[in-house]
Amino acid sequence: ATPPPFTAAAPPPPPACSARPPLTLSPPSPADDGLMELESAGVGGEESKPVAAGGLCSCLTVGYYQPYFDIDTVDVYRRLKSTVTFMKDEETFLTSVSTKPDAYGPFWTATTLIFIISATSNISRYLAKGYNYDFELVSFCMSFIYGYLVVLATALWAAFTYFVKLPVRYMSLMCLVGYSFALYIPCTILGPRSPLPLPSPPSTAAAD
Repeated sequence: ATPPPFTAAAPPPPPACSARPPLTLSPPSPADDGLMELESAGVGGEESKPVAAGGLCSCLTVGYYQPYFDIDTVDVYRRLKSTVTFMKDEETFLTSVSTKPDAYGPFWTATTLIFIISATSNISRYLAKGYNYDFELVSFCMSFIYGYLVVLATALWAAFTYFVKLPVRYMSLMCLVGYSFALYIPCTILGPRSPLPLPSPPSTAAAD
């Protein structure tokens, strides 16, 4: 008997696709816009740590802090300018330092303020009492200005993180406090020069 001819079976029909509703994109809410603005300003998210050498004490190496001093002069000038033009409708200071916070500007701004305070104080003392340079004034200014920079940045970071529950990058706050020292420099220069003479206290002999 001859076998029957081979016939290929027809493939099963594809399953019917169920109708899907059209995809609609709703505009973000104001709360979402505020959250994205805060995240772009260095608020929220994890801080990108610099690539450092391996080991438990990598924070004590120069390579750990090198990325924070890798900045152009144009960026430093722009950030110093933003501390003065903060009233304009532009990006905030935290937004400008969110992508690349630095420690170069805060360090030299604080160092310049220390030098000017020491110089103007000794010049004022020289004009009033003659030459009497006080070396302890320099060490006091260094301890006060650098300590104020670190303590205030740490206090702001702790307040935002633990009380406000809004994580903020520590180096962004360091930039904010450090660059704000630029506003004190012209005040320190003009401070010893009083436009009006100060009234002298009444003498005790005239009172008698």
